[in-house]
Amino acid sequence: MQPSSFIARQGTGLSLNGQPYKFVGYNVPWIAPSCGGSDSSWFDITYPDLTTHSKANLVRAVAAQVFRNGSLDFSAFDTYVASAKKYGLRIVPALTDNWGQCGDGNGEKYLPWWQTGYVLPESASQPLSYQQYAVAFAKHYANEPTIAWYQLANEPDARNRDGSCSATAAASALRTFADTMTDAIKLVDPNHMVDLGAISWCGGEGADYGYVNAGKVDLCDIHHDYKATVAMPSTEQSRINQCLVIDDKPGFIGESGICASVDASGNCTGATSAASLQNRANDFGAKMNAGFQAGLSGYVIWQAAHGCSGSNSSWDIGASNANPSYNCAVAGPDPMEAVMAGFAS
Repeated sequence: MQPSSFIARQGTGLSLNGQPYKFVGYNVPWIAPSCGGSDSSWFDITYPDLTTHSKANLVRAVAAQVFRNGSLDFSAFDTYVASAKKYGLRIVPALTDNWGQCGDGNGEKYLPWWQTGYVLPESASQPLSYQQYAVAFAKHYANEPTIAWYQLANEPDARNRDGSCSATAAASALRTFADTMTDAIKLVDPNHMVDLGAISWCGGEGADYGYVNAGKVDLCDIHHDYKATVAMPSTEQSRINQCLVIDDKPGFIGESGICASVDASGNCTGATSAASLQNRANDFGAKMNAGFQAGLSGYVIWQAAHGCSGSNSSWDIGASNANPSYNCAVAGPDPMEAVMAGFAS
């Protein structure tokens, strides 16, 4: 295989430029154009922090439809891509959000959307179907290696409108959606991989997770983990086995969050301190070690600080405490950054 500037699948691992590729990174939801977006000047503060202090090499954000003057507009996300390229970061764009945030005018998605709704217009403000938009997005970025790969959706979940789960129908819908969309994207962009997204619940319980991801997607977003003191949740362990062992594909953690005010028992107290930040760093260190030891290719933390959210008692992580551009409650660097750097390639 010839070396490539695009991230590629290599068995149950990833490769870049002919070498094994492992990543540590952050979710940066505040860059999403339809999630409020961000002034590009923020990138010249945040991205150097992430790459210098955490040694991060990847970021993840939702990238749903944006229309201006009646046309699909990629200009905002083009700016984010250019900024990421400047600092050596790759971006995983999630092309929609299951919960109706960051750009989906139809709100939360249910089983009918995963069956047929994704080929229908999204809303009056987003007149393309999801399928049309995803193909247009892939065609636009087909030759851009700063795009790590495409994630079809953030936290797909094919539950019924009443909150119940028809598991067999849900798994079938998610599998067909994932296979159909992967084929559609790769017709216009053979350079990038595709993952479905971490299944939130319905359609991904038990063996259904392996079934859904056994098709045409290239890799698995294993699990979104917000349990502070549990190094390897049972759901994560099961899904790692199904993705890496049964499906023979790479896997990664697309979101893992711990509040800045966490105590030694895993409770969010609301009062951030040097001790609570160290608790968080210790908990994340155990999680990341367990994940990488189990064969994961990457770990993406929730979330990179956009400032430090006042008291920094939220989920934010970054070189925020040390950066004079921020006004943070705790002086000095966030110890989580050293943990991230320790796992960086």
